[in-house]
Amino acid sequence: MVKSAVIFAVSFFVSIIVAFLSDHGFTSISYIVVLAAFSSILLIAYQSKRSYFYVSFVVISLFLILHPIPLTFALQVIASSLLTQALLSMNSPSRKIRLRKETEIRRDIVQLIIGALFLFIIYLDFKLLAVLLIFMGVITAHLILIYSKKIKDFSSLLERDGVIFGSGALFMSVGALLVMGFAKDFSFLFFGLFALLISDPIATIAGIKASKNYGKKSIAGSTAFFMSLLIPGFLIFNLPGLLFSVVITLAEYSSPIDDNLFIPLVTLLLSFLV
Repeated sequence: MVKSAVIFAVSFFVSIIVAFLSDHGFTSISYIVVLAAFSSILLIAYQSKRSYFYVSFVVISLFLILHPIPLTFALQVIASSLLTQALLSMNSPSRKIRLRKETEIRRDIVQLIIGALFLFIIYLDFKLLAVLLIFMGVITAHLILIYSKKIKDFSSLLERDGVIFGSGALFMSVGALLVMGFAKDFSFLFFGLFALLISDPIATIAGIKASKNYGKKSIAGSTAFFMSLLIPGFLIFNLPGLLFSVVITLAEYSSPIDDNLFIPLVTLLLSFLV
């Protein structure tokens, strides 16, 4: 309880700071406080307070749809809060994770399909629809978590042993929201999401196929990551795309934290440096 309160307080404070440093010109303090508060309990409530989790998602969705909050600004508040919660939660002791080859491949094939659909929606500039789809996906994962005993056979097809169902998808959602909120232009938005949603699962599949000791980063996986990311990198940025692809590949290979978070962070760093 104490740790959850600390995570909430820090996440709320960080999102408020980000809101006031933003240059979107939105000045309604009451809206900002409410959005930051409900965003700051999402990951905390994911495993425990079921009612808080659903209420938070409903409130945030209504804010995005009904209230005159600039979408990019709202995503910056939400994503900064979720990132803070994710980073602080990583210090918690975790159970031993057991990887199964067939499960990993199924997970990544599903991610590729969803990622391709998501990128198509982003390309059509339906950003709000993309955000709402992320929310729906997280809620679906939570429902599976709740009823896991009843649908255990289904959940075991897509999730690793020893982890909370949907936790990987949740971190990937946080990474996607980070890129959508903070990427300075569409070029880095699409490039960052492609790396996260397409290149990363391709790397995992290639690594599994090429190595007997899957579960760790591999040269084969990183090569597949780089080659797949080089395509949009070159098409979007021309020759600089080669350097950007190398940087993101190295970030994925040597990530000190969950790569669903580190890949977006490095992408955003690139977008602000160039």
